[in-house]
Amino acid sequence: MRKQPQSPFSPERYSPPESVRPALNTSDGSAALVGASFVLPVVAMESRRTRPTRRAVFDRAKLVSVMDGAAEVETALGAVSVRQGHSFAVGAGVWCSVLPRGPVRLWTVYVDETLFRSHMRWVLPVQGRVVPQVHPAQWRGAPIVVDAGADVLRRTERFWRQMSVLASSNHPPELVAARTLTLFSHAVEQSVQALVVPDQREVAYDTPPVSPVGGRLTVRTSVGTAARAAQLLLSGISEHWDMRRLSQSVAMSRPHLTRLFTDQFGTTPMRFLTETRTTEFTRLLEETELPIGVISRRVGWNDARVAAAWFRRRFGISPSQFRRSPHPHVEGGTAA
Repeated sequence: MRKQPQSPFSPERYSPPESVRPALNTSDGSAALVGASFVLPVVAMESRRTRPTRRAVFDRAKLVSVMDGAAEVETALGAVSVRQGHSFAVGAGVWCSVLPRGPVRLWTVYVDETLFRSHMRWVLPVQGRVVPQVHPAQWRGAPIVVDAGADVLRRTERFWRQMSVLASSNHPPELVAARTLTLFSHAVEQSVQALVVPDQREVAYDTPPVSPVGGRLTVRTSVGTAARAAQLLLSGISEHWDMRRLSQSVAMSRPHLTRLFTDQFGTTPMRFLTETRTTEFTRLLEETELPIGVISRRVGWNDARVAAAWFRRRFGISPSQFRRSPHPHVEGGTAA
């Protein structure tokens, strides 16, 4: 049997221009494919017809919009009449023939049917609002006609034309494919209201979409208890705390509380308390003239030597040295 040559207008294949074809690599003896074609998920083509077409079969779904004129459409699953402003769809693998009634101008979008069905399921989330037999859950590939209106099709035509031009542009194939999908989505957006039953098109839909998050993502006990423990330490910084008292205050065992607290705050409860006390001790040391002993007691250290030891571990000098020696700074443009 004679092999039929592939049509240059086949919607299944796209050959990138020379500028984006991989170059031959001879540096290591290997070679990349030159001029390799790849599959585009959606292709848009404009056509003008005055004579009947053959019973053509494609492995894509066909979405045909009548821009001007009228025609009879015959398919393996039935026949329909279409005119300007109409769009019709035919499933993949279903032969289709267009019989013009005079000159007719069409835009045909060849789209991967799996992609098309998935896309339309998301675009038409509430099946009860959709024109009967149009929703992907009901459509079996037979020809369906939607009266989108000439104005809607004219607004949509610019996206189809951009898709058509893009397929022969000097852009990387990844950009061509991504941009094609974007344009297809824009085209669907223009006409989607025509797929909704007329008495529902202007009806406000107050029910919010279902969120993928059905509840809290954290363990309430762990976050809540650790946060409560931290708040107790912050608000009672001057009080005496140990793990026994803290764990009793939040009704949790000491090992469990320590583990949860460390997971959330990065350190144990008692070290968290020490760091908090050191921070507040530093603030009072800088912002007040209170004696160091008084400051120590205010943050929960009855012995000023304990306060001085933790302070020195953070700053490398004693509290007295810190207070007497301001850090180098600028006054009136001169370093002081």
